[in-house]
Amino acid sequence: NVDDLDQDFGYMPQGSIGDTVWLDLDGDGIQGPGESGIGGVVIELEMPDGTVITTTTSPTGTYLFPDLPFGNYTVTVDTTTLPPDLAQTFDNDGGFDNMSNTTIDFDNPDDLDQDFGYSPVGSIGDTVWLDLDGDGVQDPSESGIPGIVIELELPDGSIITTTTDSSGMYLFPDLPYGSYTVTVDTDTLPADLAQTFDADGILNNSSSTTIDADNPDDLDQDFGYQPVGSIGDTVWFDSDGDGVQGPGESGIPGIVIELEMPDGSVITTTTDSSGMYLFPDLP
Repeated sequence: NVDDLDQDFGYMPQGSIGDTVWLDLDGDGIQGPGESGIGGVVIELEMPDGTVITTTTSPTGTYLFPDLPFGNYTVTVDTTTLPPDLAQTFDNDGGFDNMSNTTIDFDNPDDLDQDFGYSPVGSIGDTVWLDLDGDGVQDPSESGIPGIVIELELPDGSIITTTTDSSGMYLFPDLPYGSYTVTVDTDTLPADLAQTFDADGILNNSSSTTIDADNPDDLDQDFGYQPVGSIGDTVWFDSDGDGVQGPGESGIPGIVIELEMPDGSVITTTTDSSGMYLFPDLP
C-alpha cells in the first residue's frame, strides 16, 4: 500500500439561531428602547432529526443556539417559564403560538431574528344595569341586565364580543396593554330603555379606555339604562264644551306644550296639524 489516498476529512457548514424574548410594553410587536428582555425563559429547539435541545434566556432576554448544522428547525418558548399575565405580541413566523419555524442554509446561516414579544395583560369589565331612578349610580336594589352583547374593539381594530351573565356582569380578560372601545349592542337590550350612564360620560352606548401599567384592570366600564315611557297627546277645539273630543271637533295645531322633567328642567314640543303632540323616551 504505497499510495494511501483515502485520508479524507469532511466538514459540515454550521450556523446559529437566536435571539431575544422581550417585554413588549406597548404591544406593538417591536422592541422599543425602553422595553427590556425577559430573563430566565426556557427556549426549546427541535433539531432536523426531531431531537430537542434547550437553552435559557440571559438576564437581558437574549438566547443563542450555536454550531447548528444546516436544516429546518422549530423554536418554542416554554410558556411555563414566562412571568404570569403576559400575552404574545410577536414571533417571527407570525403564528402567535409561542413557536416559530426557520431554516438555516448557505443563504441564511445565522438566523438571529427568532424573537418573541410578550405584553403585560389586563382586563376590562364589568356591569350593565337597570338604573331605575336614573341617577347613574347602581343602587343595591338595581339589578344587572343579563344577555346583553358587549363588543370590544382591540388596539388593532378587530372586534371581540362577550355577553353579560345573570347578574349583568361581563369581563374581557387577558388583554394586552393598549387603547380599547367598549360598545353595548343595543339590539340586545330590552325595549324602552334610555341610557343614564357610561364610564366616559358620553351617553352613546360606547366608552373608550386605556389599560396600562398604571391601570391594568379597568372594571369600571359600566352602562346604566332606565326604563322609559311617553306622554301625550291632543289639544282640541271642544265646540260643545263637554270635555270629550267628539267626531266633529278638530285638533288645534301649532300649540306649544311644555313638559317639566323630574329634575325640574323643561322641554317643549308643538302640536301637529291634527293637534297631537308626543314626548317619547321619558324616564
